[in-house]
Amino acid sequence: MLLSEALVGFLYAVDQLKLKSQKSLENSDQPCLVLVQILIKILQHRNQNGSWGPNPSREITAYAIIALANLMSLPFLPKALKYETAAAIEHGRSFLVLSMGNSEVEKHWIDKTSTSPVNVSKAYIVAAEKISYPKQSFGSHLMQTLSLPTKKLEGLVSLYLNFPHLAQYPLWTL
Repeated sequence: MLLSEALVGFLYAVDQLKLKSQKSLENSDQPCLVLVQILIKILQHRNQNGSWGPNPSREITAYAIIALANLMSLPFLPKALKYETAAAIEHGRSFLVLSMGNSEVEKHWIDKTSTSPVNVSKAYIVAAEKISYPKQSFGSHLMQTLSLPTKKLEGLVSLYLNFPHLAQYPLWTL
């Protein structure tokens, strides 16, 4: 969640011309790759009921929703991936609402086990329920700065859809 927020913030700064050094722009494709990998990983690890975590967890679900809301800002995501991400956010929110009565303290992190900051956990859950997405509105500068082969990738996805053994997979995974 925090990494997605930091890297989306970096790309937003690139887009808004807030970075003066050319060196900071040289490898701006790499954060894009990392962000897409984060997005795919989060989507792949969601549970059937809309939650995330080994045991359906309100707190981990909140982290996932906040990260996905950050990632929805990326201007280079294909429509199928944006659609799937929005659906995952809404399904996760439904889980949070349906499991609202669960007041059990979740202890997922070693540092939190002894202190168990319940209010911090609840704050993330409320933030996930209320967060808007996409969080940032990018202009055109970022896409001009990047050397992403988006048209080539779209062509490859179209090609992959013609293979019978790949037709069973959802479009966003291709």
